[in-house]
Amino acid sequence: MNADTVVIATFTTRVITVQIDIKPGSFPNAIKLQDTGNIPVAIFSTAAFDARTIDIAGLELNGAGVRIVKGKGYQASYEDINGDGILDLLVHFDRGDVQLILGDSTATVTGKTIDGVIIQGTDSVKVIE
Repeated sequence: MNADTVVIATFTTRVITVQIDIKPGSFPNAIKLQDTGNIPVAIFSTAAFDARTIDIAGLELNGAGVRIVKGKGYQASYEDINGDGILDLLVHFDRGDVQLILGDSTATVTGKTIDGVIIQGTDSVKVIE
């Protein structure tokens, strides 16, 4: 290269927006700040997206990783949560690790597939004292 050479690089990051349900079967998704325990989150498969391709080790809910049960590994399972005949991913996060403040109205799951494609999904929450 000489002083007159210009190099331009373009990078495209693919992000898949996934449908999630915090505390499946519950609405509003009330989360008490002082609670201990865990927060279940369903990540739904669709005809175009298979939740079984998610790298569970890299999933986060507002900064918290998937709960690890001593001697058993990640607290995660594949179930048909929404009754559409397709397996979804159900993961649990330790409430104390999830970064929420009073008044928050959403929480977001972020992560990647095993092929490195970024995923994210957001659901409503009602953070209470």
